[in-house]
Amino acid sequence: MCGIYGTTINYNKAEIEAKLNRISFRGPDKMGISQLKSGDNIVSLGHNRLAIIDLDPRSNQPFMYNEAIHIVFNGEIYNYQDIKQSLINKGYIFNTTSDTEVICAAYMEYGEECVNYFNGMFAFVIFDAKKQILFGARDRLGKKPFYFFHKGKNFEFSSQVSSIQLFNNNLSISQKSINSYLSWGNIPDPDTIYNEVKKLKAGYSFTFNLDSGSYKHKQYWDIDFNGDNLFTGSYEEAKEELESIVTNAVKIRLFADVPVGIFLSGGIDSSLVAALATKSTNEKVKTFSVKFNTKGFDESAYAQKVASHLQTDHHIIECNYNEGMDLIENLCEYYDEPFADSSAIPSLLLSKYTKKHVTVALSGDGGDESFLGYHRYNWMRYIQNAYNMPNFARNILVNGLNMIPHYKSKVIANVLNHKTQNDAYLGMMANTKKPWLENVPDLEFLEEKNIYTIITKTFLNGYQILI
Repeated sequence: MCGIYGTTINYNKAEIEAKLNRISFRGPDKMGISQLKSGDNIVSLGHNRLAIIDLDPRSNQPFMYNEAIHIVFNGEIYNYQDIKQSLINKGYIFNTTSDTEVICAAYMEYGEECVNYFNGMFAFVIFDAKKQILFGARDRLGKKPFYFFHKGKNFEFSSQVSSIQLFNNNLSISQKSINSYLSWGNIPDPDTIYNEVKKLKAGYSFTFNLDSGSYKHKQYWDIDFNGDNLFTGSYEEAKEELESIVTNAVKIRLFADVPVGIFLSGGIDSSLVAALATKSTNEKVKTFSVKFNTKGFDESAYAQKVASHLQTDHHIIECNYNEGMDLIENLCEYYDEPFADSSAIPSLLLSKYTKKHVTVALSGDGGDESFLGYHRYNWMRYIQNAYNMPNFARNILVNGLNMIPHYKSKVIANVLNHKTQNDAYLGMMANTKKPWLENVPDLEFLEEKNIYTIITKTFLNGYQILI
């Protein structure tokens, strides 16, 4: 994890340092600042580095390539060595072993289409001095954050909204975003807690013209919601291809010039990652899990079983009450807009102690959506029969459940009260019927809505799209 920052606003160096210090926890290895004057324009770039590939200072950022290309980059390009070899064959020369330099060369060769060549998680911005533009992009699924402020010729971007907020007293709280947060526990792209600050959406790139102040973005990737590339092989062939894809995905993420470990909860997602990691390396894999004193929240026993089976070098971190409270009190230092994921606290604790052993840790985020690891998938399967009933029969069932003085009965009744099973699922995801909401949020932006258009999808695999 690194932190990137940049602006065309005429902040002085001390102010830019303060903005970078605000997010210094993202990159403790090196802070770098470049203030570049080009014609009538001034561009300031900043970077907090967590060194993972090519630890040499030559790869510190902001990074300059061929004297006209300047970049700040957060993330990892997993296939950078293949891209690099292709560019070497075209005559490009490299002075580092970093993926940062490869992004610059790829931009020079392919222009804005370079993003289509990158397999990775990334948020980067290139200052092209010849064209007097900023060009940037965010990875396909939005693993890396990217916030920006744009007003006229003033443009500012950062890995976190708090850097943009610092020294900017003209930001106003978004009531729409508060409503969204109360509905599903976060603020969906492209909105933020401030009306004037936006997120670059996942799978999008942008250009900002320094001379005119114009900002344009475009989508370079999206999920195939139309089903144009459906798999046509057999079930056995599908399993083999899936195993190959996931195995390769884990393997390429293990490459680093620093120690790598795995967050292991014992669930489907992290257990799969740990299992494939042990197959992909001859070294003993380091795994880490959190232990809670409250039995209802403690999953460490499952993690221990998986670790024992895989024979990993397993570490258990115990979360006590006082340490948990300290993390809650300081949560806003790391999450600087409303965010209500209950896993945030154990994730912070896990990261804090894991840093003593490894620099990079893989997690299973996204695996539960792909491999049906959440209880909601079973819920939807259980209520499928109820939605096969005639409406009057389901209404009788709902009324009967509401008469039972038990919380779970009323929850089930609320789910069944939706018009269709699709609406019931979205209602479970978004909690749109909360009594404190002034308005019912618009669900049209949800990726799940698009999956309904793929009529070839079955019920279970139709809901494996993450939001």
